[in-house]
Amino acid sequence: MSPTGRTLLILSSVASVLVITLVDIAGGLAHNSKIGTNQYNAPTVPRYLKMHISNRSRQLQEVATAAAANHRILYIEPSSSDQLEYAIAYTNCTSHGGDLDSDIIYTDGYMLPLLQRILDGMGSSSINLVATPLTHVVWIDCGYDGRRFQDTSTFKAYVVDIHMTQMTSFALVTMNAWRSRVNMEVQVGAVIVSTANLSQFALGSNGKYGVVYAGTSKYHTLVAIDFPYEHDTPFHDTIADGVLPTNQYQWRLKSTNESLAINGYSGNQDDQGSFVRYVLGMSGDPVRDFAEEFFSSLGHSKDSWAWVQGLVIAFVCVRTWFRLAVAVNVAFVTWLGRPLGDRWWLPDVFAGRVRHLVVARAVLILVTFAINHFWSLHEWMFTKAFARYKLTPMFSLGDGVRSDFLVLFLTWTEVVASLLNVPMAPIVPIVVYLVCYEYSQVLVAALVSTSMEHAVRAVINDMYIRNLVNFSPT
Repeated sequence: MSPTGRTLLILSSVASVLVITLVDIAGGLAHNSKIGTNQYNAPTVPRYLKMHISNRSRQLQEVATAAAANHRILYIEPSSSDQLEYAIAYTNCTSHGGDLDSDIIYTDGYMLPLLQRILDGMGSSSINLVATPLTHVVWIDCGYDGRRFQDTSTFKAYVVDIHMTQMTSFALVTMNAWRSRVNMEVQVGAVIVSTANLSQFALGSNGKYGVVYAGTSKYHTLVAIDFPYEHDTPFHDTIADGVLPTNQYQWRLKSTNESLAINGYSGNQDDQGSFVRYVLGMSGDPVRDFAEEFFSSLGHSKDSWAWVQGLVIAFVCVRTWFRLAVAVNVAFVTWLGRPLGDRWWLPDVFAGRVRHLVVARAVLILVTFAINHFWSLHEWMFTKAFARYKLTPMFSLGDGVRSDFLVLFLTWTEVVASLLNVPMAPIVPIVVYLVCYEYSQVLVAALVSTSMEHAVRAVINDMYIRNLVNFSPT
């Protein structure tokens, strides 16, 4: 090999070590900053709003009929044959699974006192849900996803006055809160109350679900401490100071000015300590706020696997950086001390100890994969799939996975090249790997058919819903 070729090969070797080190640093410092979303829909709400716009007298008659019979709760059933129609039941939902076990939270004995405590906590509300004669009725969307999935950690109901002037949505989620006054975490019920004037809704092709609103939502935020574990917990009016960078509500109790950092948890079921934080997002558009529950999540915690992974990466990183620093120092010293016309010397850092470190780390990775039954790999695959289909992510740290599999890919290509007796500069598999990793979504999309894509989406959504129901904290 010519001196120039030899120099280029050594420079590519140094570049390889530098790239490996940078990828390792990113892997060691990785945290799950991927924002994911999940959404529960209330599909009968748009029908109800459209019917109010086109036939308000019908809804006035429906409410009057319920009031005359002292029915305080209306269960709105979406029609399966007509996308604009709905029916009303007075005892319980009969569609979408019928009377489910979890429907106990939508009965008058549980729901009316709960909603009344929320209204009382608002202070400014004069609504009495048990007044005689009736002044307001509660209605439930039987097609609401949270009800269909029997997810009792979330609850959505609506209150409308018998004159059909105002409609109020109650979105309640069981969450955790860090209390600043006592420095401890407690279970809470966080509720966002959204109110809109029915006269301001109109049909519009540019609106969500074909409905527009002339204005913005009016919000009230309240929280119940130790909900739902303590009986008849009061709801406290709060001031919403926004969302923290850690994806937590920052709310303050109006009565005491105590700060609360509130978020929902989605925990890892593999006996690890990681979690994803989520909050319920509001848009200012009553149509969306009434018809959807939009959960935004952002994970910030590292599990036990991630910490071990980070420590191993850090150890190898230090050793690799030391070798690279020595090589650069040797090159600098020989360049300063060389006679005129002589070449400076840069050692091939990858060919020696760094290669051994890469192989040793690859062996450690395979051992840990075997110990946890390749769970970290499965978790990463689920995370990518969830992000692809707009679901809340799991806990895999993408930069850590990229670092681990770069090491595995390098080791594998070296073994194959040795068996085939083909010389290969390490920079080649590194570039191939990083390009494929960066454009993995494009590669996957190019390799799968439309039918396969639909089938995978259905499987992932079904698994996500099943896990949500099975591992709901309440």
